[in-house]
Amino acid sequence: MKIRLVAVGKIASHLKEAQDYYVSRLKFLELHEAKKGRTKEEEGKKLLEKSKGFTVALDERGREMTSREFASFLL
Repeated sequence: MKIRLVAVGKIASHLKEAQDYYVSRLKFLELHEAKKGRTKEEEGKKLLEKSKGFTVALDERGREMTSREFASFLL
């Protein structure tokens, strides 16, 4: 199973090394960037354009899950 992670905007330069490390370790993970929109609706459309298959939106106001709960959710 491939997991495609799509984020709005570019990753901060100080986090790029960590991103590269995890992508190299997690062969099933694909990272994609969506350009920032002028409105949340525009950003949502750009995110959906980059998404494929089953889609999960991550939001800091959403329900918190442990790693095991999230893995079970994905399967």
